[in-house]
Amino acid sequence: IHHLKSQTICPTDGVHLCSTYSYKQTLYAHKTVNVRDSTGTQYEIINNLNRGDVVKVEKTYGDWVQVSRSGRIIGFAYKPVLETTPIPDYEIVSWNWRKDPGFGTNGAVIWNVQVRNNTDRYIEHLKVEFTSFDSQGRIVTSDYSFVDGLSPGGTGSDKSYATYFGTEKKASIRIVP
Repeated sequence: IHHLKSQTICPTDGVHLCSTYSYKQTLYAHKTVNVRDSTGTQYEIINNLNRGDVVKVEKTYGDWVQVSRSGRIIGFAYKPVLETTPIPDYEIVSWNWRKDPGFGTNGAVIWNVQVRNNTDRYIEHLKVEFTSFDSQGRIVTSDYSFVDGLSPGGTGSDKSYATYFGTEKKASIRIVP
């Protein structure tokens, strides 16, 4: 929720509206983000936000925001590269699947997943669910597996197999809380 305090013409370009809020929105860097001395890529990079950094929005200038950290203004960031939610404790880094009708006696769906532990604590195991769908979007099969032994900040992977029915067209994967 934003509580609009004032709206004025931006001093940086004299054209766009600049919005100041009484409630300061919190934004999160999910990757490295450049912080500049004004609103545009033509301006000097004066700072960086690292993955996991948290900032508050002081003012909004179109797609650019003036940000602060620990109450101190640090510069301007391009808002579309910042997130409104913190980095999750764990996340799927990559995954893939393939049908192998010749595997075993009846064929198999082979799937691989890699997950990342974004916390500073050891995670013994994460349950991962793989679901395949037919061309109409109906579930063909659903299967679970575990990625074990995730060190703080580390990644782990697992390869698993699901029953092959021959109608699999799409698939999804998720970490089961």
